[in-house]
Amino acid sequence: LHSQVQNLAGQWKFRLDADNKGLEERWFDARLPDSIELPGSCEERGFGIKNTVKDPHRLTRAIKYEGKAWYRRTITVPASWKGKRTELFLERCHWESSLWIDGVPYGLRNSLSAPHVYDLGLLNPGTHTIVICIDNTYGNIPIGTWGFAITDDTQGNWNGITGRMELRATDPIWISDIQVYADRLQVKLGNITGKSHQAVLQNKQVTIPAAGAIVDLPFKPAAPVWDEFSPALHTVTVTLSSGNFKDKKSIKYGIRKLTTAKGQFVVNGRPVLMRGPVNECIYPLTGYPPMDKA
Repeated sequence: LHSQVQNLAGQWKFRLDADNKGLEERWFDARLPDSIELPGSCEERGFGIKNTVKDPHRLTRAIKYEGKAWYRRTITVPASWKGKRTELFLERCHWESSLWIDGVPYGLRNSLSAPHVYDLGLLNPGTHTIVICIDNTYGNIPIGTWGFAITDDTQGNWNGITGRMELRATDPIWISDIQVYADRLQVKLGNITGKSHQAVLQNKQVTIPAAGAIVDLPFKPAAPVWDEFSPALHTVTVTLSSGNFKDKKSIKYGIRKLTTAKGQFVVNGRPVLMRGPVNECIYPLTGYPPMDKA
């Protein structure tokens, strides 16, 4: 759980880039003329090409846009974050994102199914400009036009950012990731101090090299096990301490044993049939799937 979080939802400056000239004209370093509310899509907010053709076989989007779109806003890193490591968390981008901070490039992410997370390192307290270019051009990820995340037969090929949009701060030594297994915790530790540090992870003395580390901790999962008719979930909290640097992360987990016997899948000793509704996120009225739990 990141205790130091800045919510980036709200009004952003904006510009469509249908002619793909923003990079050449350095829009990452320029003022953008329009305004848009995020999270959301540019089509949902009225930006794009009005659709004049009604398809009798599916819901037809009122506005369509394929190409690059640029999003810009000013952030303020508080004085209390001095010496902190920062990251940008974008829960769902559609579908390729590129990032600039104060005109400096921070790379590209292109997952359709996982958050786009950018490690920003140490950002000085004060005002900074974030510019994000979102590109939903078919072919960025070569999955054709029938992938459920992009086809008009499901949610459509929208351009935007949905879900949580956050600027996060941690100490320069931090817990990056926790994986829960039946017999251990696998904890990934980050370190941007440039040198090795001694630390206490849970109750274990560990050394964290300058490049970070992956540490296995003994673990006994809580009861009961997870079952589809009784989907028991538990929470584990991991703490890290290294001098003045501290972090704590809590994650939920469920434990189940998947095996096979006599040609069948067996979960926790009970034979099961694997089945599913083929839920393709059919025609959400926003044009993109909701990101809230409900």
